[in-house]
Amino acid sequence: MLLGLTTLPPIRFTKDSAMPNITDSPNQAIAVNSPLGLMYSKPLLLSKLPHILLIFALTMLANSSIWAQVGWNKAYENGLVVSAEGVASEVGRHILQQGGNAVDAAIAVQFALAVTLPRAGNLGGGGFMVVHMADGTVASLDFRERAPGLAHRDMYLDSGGNYLSDLSKTGALAVGVPGTVDGMVKAHARFGSLPWADLVAPAIALAREGYALSYSQASSLNYTGSAFARFEASRKYFWAPCEKPSISTNTAKAANVVKATNTAKATNVVKATNTAKATNAGKTTNTAKAANTSTSKVTNTGRANDPGAEAAIMSGNDAEKPSGEACRAFEEGEHFEQTDLARTLEAVAETGREGFYGGWVADRIVQTMEKYDGLISHEDLKAYESVWREPYEVDFRGYRLHIMPPPSSGSIAVGQILRMMETQELDSLEHHSAAYYHLLAEAMRRAFADRAHYLGDPDFYPVPSQALSESDYAAERMASFDPDRATPSDKIRHGEVSMLKESYETTHFSIMDAQGNAVGITTTLNGSFGSKLAVDGAGFLLNNEMDDFSAQPGTPNMFGLLGGEANAIEPGKRMLSSMTPIIVSKDGQVKMIAGAAGGPRIITATLQNVLNVLLFDMNAQQANAAPRIHHQWYPDRLLFDPMSLSADTQALLRAKGHELGQTTLARVHSIVVDSQGRLTGGVDPRGDGYAAGY
Repeated sequence: MLLGLTTLPPIRFTKDSAMPNITDSPNQAIAVNSPLGLMYSKPLLLSKLPHILLIFALTMLANSSIWAQVGWNKAYENGLVVSAEGVASEVGRHILQQGGNAVDAAIAVQFALAVTLPRAGNLGGGGFMVVHMADGTVASLDFRERAPGLAHRDMYLDSGGNYLSDLSKTGALAVGVPGTVDGMVKAHARFGSLPWADLVAPAIALAREGYALSYSQASSLNYTGSAFARFEASRKYFWAPCEKPSISTNTAKAANVVKATNTAKATNVVKATNTAKATNAGKTTNTAKAANTSTSKVTNTGRANDPGAEAAIMSGNDAEKPSGEACRAFEEGEHFEQTDLARTLEAVAETGREGFYGGWVADRIVQTMEKYDGLISHEDLKAYESVWREPYEVDFRGYRLHIMPPPSSGSIAVGQILRMMETQELDSLEHHSAAYYHLLAEAMRRAFADRAHYLGDPDFYPVPSQALSESDYAAERMASFDPDRATPSDKIRHGEVSMLKESYETTHFSIMDAQGNAVGITTTLNGSFGSKLAVDGAGFLLNNEMDDFSAQPGTPNMFGLLGGEANAIEPGKRMLSSMTPIIVSKDGQVKMIAGAAGGPRIITATLQNVLNVLLFDMNAQQANAAPRIHHQWYPDRLLFDPMSLSADTQALLRAKGHELGQTTLARVHSIVVDSQGRLTGGVDPRGDGYAAGY
C-alpha cells in the first residue's frame, strides 16, 4: 500500500518517479523517515511529527499524475475527503486518521488548497461552509468577502455612466475584504477538536518545501502569465523563474529519501526525526542569520521590518523584466516553492485571526492596496466578520436538503427548481431524455429570472426567501410551461412576490468522518487567480469578488448573469454568489454532500447531481459523470456537456425552440452514503479531482 493509493485506481506514475516506502502504523496514516531538509523549524510545530512525515510523503506523491476516477465507486468505512486536488485530499485524510473530525479536516484542506491550487484555493478570497454534525446540529458559515468601507455604487462607472468592466475584474479595485482566515478560525472555535496549529501545519510544510506541479497546475499558471505582467509581486510568485530548478537536486533528494526510508523501519522513525530536529536546530540558527543578513540588504525599500522583506531575494525571476512575458513556461513536474506564503501561514498558525487581519500581513495587504489604488484599509480588515446563518432547507421525496442561504443564490434557486419540476409528472420522465431536459431547462430559466431581481446580501436587503419558496408560487411560475415548446427568455420576467457572477475557478470539497460529521465547503477567488494581484512579501493572491456585485444593475456580468438593485454595491456588503454547498439528510442522518466549481453553473450542476442520486438512484461516481445541462435565463441558450446529447435528443430540443450550445458544465465533488452506511466519493471527470478515504 502506497499512501492508500491502492484504493484509488486508475493511477499513472510518471517515468522514473521516486516514491517512498511506507510502513503502516496503527496510530497514524503513514510512518516514513523524513529527510533533514523537510522539517518545519519553528518550535510551535516541531512537535507535530505526524504532519512533518505526512508532508514529505505528499511532496513525493505530487511527482505522480493523479487521474479522476470514472465508472466505479470505492466504499470507505471510516472517513472520506473529496477535493479538486490530490495532495489536499491526502492532507484531509491524514487529519481524520489522526483523530480530527470533519471540520478539522476541512480547515486543513482549505489551507492546503491555498498552496496547491492557487487559481481557486485561497487565503485572499472567501466562501461558504455547510456543516451537519453527528449530534444533529446543522449550521452554515458565511465567510464571503465584503465590500470595503470606501466602496460605492458607481465606483465602476465613468463620468458618462458607462460601466468600466475591467476595473471590477483585475487589480486592486476589484478586491473585496477577504474572509477565508476568519471563517476557518470561527469554524474551529465552534466545532474543531485538534489544536489550530496542527491544522495549518501541513499547508506550511507544502508551501515551504514545495511540490511538483501537475500538468494542469503548470498549464493554468502559464495560461494566466500575461495577466500577471502588470503586477511585480504576481510576476515574482507566479512566473516561472528564468533559471529552472535543478532536476539533479530534486532527483538526489528523492533518491536519498527513498534510500533512508527503505533502510529505516517504522520503529526508528521517531529516533531519526529527533536526530533531524537536533541537526535542524543548528541549521535554523544559521538560516536565521542568513535571513537577517538578506533582510538588511533591502532596508532601503521599506520592507525590512517584516518577514515578507525577503520576497525579492527569494525570487528567481526578474521582477523588473520590461517584457510582458515570462522568461520561460512552467513544466509538468517542476518543483514549486512558496516561501513567503509559508511565512503568512506561520503567522496564521501562531496567532490565528490576528496573524492575517493584523500585524505585518495586514500591513502588506494595505500597502498593496495603496500601491495599486485599491480601497481596503486596516479598518476594513479589523472589522471583517464571518457570519453563522440558518441553513436554507428544502424537503424533496423524503429527503431534506440543507443549503447555504443568501447571499448564496443557489439555495433558493435549487428549491425553486425542484418545486417547479414537482408541478409536472416528474416520475414519468426518463433521465437523459429530451422531455426531462426540457422541463429542467424551463424551471432553471424561471429560477434565474428571480435570482437576478430578488437576491442579495440579507444583511442589507430583505430577500423574500419564504415567498419565493412557496409551492403555490412555483405553480404560478410554471403556469406558462409548455411541454412541447420553450418559453423565450424575453417573455419571462421575475415573478411577483410580496415584499450576476462568478468564475469557473471556484473549488468545492466534501468531507465526512467516522462519527457521521459532514462538511461541504465551496471557496473561491472568483476569477481564475482572482484579481491577478498578489500581496508582495506575503505570497498570496487577492480575489476579484467585487465583480460579483451588480456594478450597473441590468448589465450582464462576465458570465452573462444579470443583477438588480438587491445586489448593488454598498460599503460592508457581501456580494451575491452562486456557490451552493449542499448536505442531504434523511431521518437526521447524512446521505449526501455535494457542491461544485463553475460560476452560475454551480447551481445547476449541484442540483442535477442531487437529482441523479435521489431521483434516478445513481451512485456517487455515476451522478458526477452523467451529462448535464444549464440554462440561466440570459443569454437565452441551453448549454450541454460536449458529446453528451445524441443527435436525436438535440433535434427534439431544437424542435421545442431551444437554442443549443456545448461547453463543460462545472465540476462536482461529492460524497454519497450507500445503503450499507459506507462512504463513496464522486470525483468529476471534467477536471482534476481526488478522493482519499480509509
